[in-house]
Amino acid sequence: MFCSDHLGYSYDSIYEMCEHYGISYETYSYRKRLGWPLKKILETKLHDRDVHDHLGNKYRTLKDMLKHYNIAETTYYRKKNKGYQLKDILEPEIKAIDYKGNIYSSLRAMLKHYGISSNTYYKRIRMGYTLKEVFFGKNTSKIQDYKEKE
Repeated sequence: MFCSDHLGYSYDSIYEMCEHYGISYETYSYRKRLGWPLKKILETKLHDRDVHDHLGNKYRTLKDMLKHYNIAETTYYRKKNKGYQLKDILEPEIKAIDYKGNIYSSLRAMLKHYGISSNTYYKRIRMGYTLKEVFFGKNTSKIQDYKEKE
């Protein structure tokens, strides 16, 4: 099968073109599936892998950068796929805030503090509960019981 690169040069096969540019066919295929333009697929060398954070700091690998910021790789890719900016992935400003304005390290920590599950939390949000009702339900006696604990 004949093919040509972004400069118009012809090759007998994609394998030959990849060999000319010093990348493997697997790398070519992977980059193509990601939707990279042909020029970027062919001209991005494997040793050009240094990763930079939003402050310009350089890391040898993505894992090194994520380790520095204490971010799980799955969290990074989930947020990246949702369109988050790198700064917001690496240094989120606010984790979770309750109805009193208290800040928690995570939504999980806040829900643990109030003793409710994430399923209950999201169900109540969808049902249009106020933030106070999300934590205590519509039963006001639970709110009074909670105040007595404090």
